[in-house]
Amino acid sequence: AYFFDIGNDLPVLLFVIYGWTGGRTSPPAAKRTDSLVQAVISEIQAQPGFLCAVCGDFNADVRDVPGLSTLTTEMHFSDLGACGDQFGSESNLTTCQSPNSVGNTTRNDVIFVHPCLRPYVKLFEVIWDPVIPVHAILRVTFASKHLNFVPKVNWMPPSYYEAVRDQFR
Repeated sequence: AYFFDIGNDLPVLLFVIYGWTGGRTSPPAAKRTDSLVQAVISEIQAQPGFLCAVCGDFNADVRDVPGLSTLTTEMHFSDLGACGDQFGSESNLTTCQSPNSVGNTTRNDVIFVHPCLRPYVKLFEVIWDPVIPVHAILRVTFASKHLNFVPKVNWMPPSYYEAVRDQFR
């Protein structure tokens, strides 16, 4: 899990999952991916005060991973790709193309956002780049009109090791 700030000191807890390979055709692989999703759901429930998002390459259809349905139906998360038309894109665009199956694309890569984070989503894009031929880039732009974003710069102090070393040269 990672934290990032969308402005106004609004931290977002981001979970990134890489599902078990072959979950689209292998129920045991999809079940293993679902175990990862269930662990994330438990963590989300243990952190109720945070905006959060879940994203990843699930290597399966959303319908094959029951925990993803739990996110959308019981926890009211939004699947940004499924409702892409609400965020400047098309809905249900494919995001993955196996290198051995030209023309056979799937929607393995998905981003889910917490219901309280959804109002901040301004734009969702699926971008195919020839440099990355297998996976599309999923880009989310958060609304900034309501946010007073102040960039934070984390300054690194000078190296103590280098200062001591330089004294003995």
